[in-house]
Amino acid sequence: MKRLLSLLRKPWLGITLGVVLVYALLGFAGLPYLLERFVPPKVTELVQRPLSIGGVSFNPFLFKFEARDILLAETDGRPVFGLKRLFVDFELVSSLLKWAPTLAEIRLEGPSVNLVQDKDGLLNLSRIAASLPPEDPNAPKPPEDGAPPRLIVQQIVLANGEISFENQAQQPPVVNKADHLDLELRNLSTLPERSGRYEVDLALPGGGVALWKGDVSLNPVRSAGTVSVEGLKMATLWRLAQDRVALSEPEGEIGLSAQYAFSRDAAATAIQLSETVFHLNGLKLATAEPKVPLAELEEFRIDPTRVDLGARLVEIPAITLRKGKFQLARDKQGRLNWQTVMKTTASPATPAPAAASSPAPAPSPAGSAAPPPAPAADAASQPWTVKLGQFNLAEFGIEYLDEQAKEPVKAGIGDLGLSLRAEASAGGPEEPKVQVGDIGLHLKQISLDQGKTALLALEDISLDKASLNLPEQTLRIPLLSITKGRVSAAMNADRQLNWLGLTPQQPPAATKPPQNAAPTPPPAAPAKATPARPWQIALEQFQLNGLALDYADDSHKAPIRASLGNLGLSFKVDATAGNGPPK
Repeated sequence: MKRLLSLLRKPWLGITLGVVLVYALLGFAGLPYLLERFVPPKVTELVQRPLSIGGVSFNPFLFKFEARDILLAETDGRPVFGLKRLFVDFELVSSLLKWAPTLAEIRLEGPSVNLVQDKDGLLNLSRIAASLPPEDPNAPKPPEDGAPPRLIVQQIVLANGEISFENQAQQPPVVNKADHLDLELRNLSTLPERSGRYEVDLALPGGGVALWKGDVSLNPVRSAGTVSVEGLKMATLWRLAQDRVALSEPEGEIGLSAQYAFSRDAAATAIQLSETVFHLNGLKLATAEPKVPLAELEEFRIDPTRVDLGARLVEIPAITLRKGKFQLARDKQGRLNWQTVMKTTASPATPAPAAASSPAPAPSPAGSAAPPPAPAADAASQPWTVKLGQFNLAEFGIEYLDEQAKEPVKAGIGDLGLSLRAEASAGGPEEPKVQVGDIGLHLKQISLDQGKTALLALEDISLDKASLNLPEQTLRIPLLSITKGRVSAAMNADRQLNWLGLTPQQPPAATKPPQNAAPTPPPAAPAKATPARPWQIALEQFQLNGLALDYADDSHKAPIRASLGNLGLSFKVDATAGNGPPK
């Protein structure tokens, strides 16, 4: 006891305890008080919007910082950014040993961002950025090739985040929200050759999940991982573009996944995508008012695809579209139904250009050199190459209705099938190249009706193993066959063939110009073009089997009726066209 009392009487101990007490008082109470008192007014003055902090705490011995209920709002009180809890754990000993600031954990709980696009199309964040003071042009800038500051973050956690977007340009305003946003990043470091793991999990509005995970390095800059989206509703995308498209709420779900590798240095930036898969299931599109079906598709799939930006290469093993229907219609005014999908917006009138009042440019002084021409683009750049291993379209129907003709015209294909493989390259000094092979086309249940009269009904049209080469301008068709069907034609009492009524009614001819009008100058003679390479078309075999023909003629006193059944025909064609008369 006496020894303890003698120790307490030592002056250095009192000084040490006093320093510790002052340090604890400043850490536990002083720093939080200063932050709560001075940070909100300073930020409010900077962004011209109120910032509030619910509370701040700091442990000066464990170097742990915590802030609660942070809120940045608009002047009318609407929140822009909110954070329920910010926690930072600083490791002093590790920082000294590694000679780099080390954070054991950064945790953001309950962050929320509210994006608002006003009637002028501006985002609220853009307005906040515009209110910030301009950058000092004389401020020193860090060297572009300099190493980043040394920093180690062992764990970054974002929990239960939320992002909302309100589009006030639409009436009524549309609000989309993505919540349950979770992110975890481990071992992030700017030290050379250090990489960390990250994982982002996001619940999409209306259902669906987005997941992003992989490795990341800051020195050098590189990242590799996977990105996937599952269950994204077509209705979610439709809400974002609802003010631009005249569609009712669509059906369907989208899925996407890809592996990626990214790297960047002073010389180049490299991006590679592999195992990229896209699928769309249960698509249904219809017009808004009235609700008329436009298209249906049960399955659209792109198999694992590879994209190499450095090599300018895209490799797609297969694209599949299965079991769908496409509907095309023309109204009495000649408008196609698909032309009305995009809403028309009235653009402001463009003012007439004012008369040029600026003086003509002064002539260059004698002996002065003309400005150098702009540098030409690099003509030797490597072309992009796209390879498609297989394209398959199966069980697809097409319906067409034309109300512009004298009598409504209906046409349809009950089952359309198409398969091919292709390779294309473009963008380099050479001319674009397109090669298409193994083309297979199958049309079944083909019909053409005028009013209540059936003009054409075919059971099957098939084309197999065809090939197309655009650079060589060759088309080869080993076999084209038409099997079973009926064609009907009729001439009415006015000697008009019913097939001619399929075309829309022509508008009346334009009125002749007045006799005293100035004569129209003859058009300038076109420049002589370089003769194009002729097309070589080879149809090795054409087969027609089981076709019936019906003909009715009411233009005579005694009507004529004729029918031919079970017609067959076979021939081959070898033609040249495009340079001189066809052969």
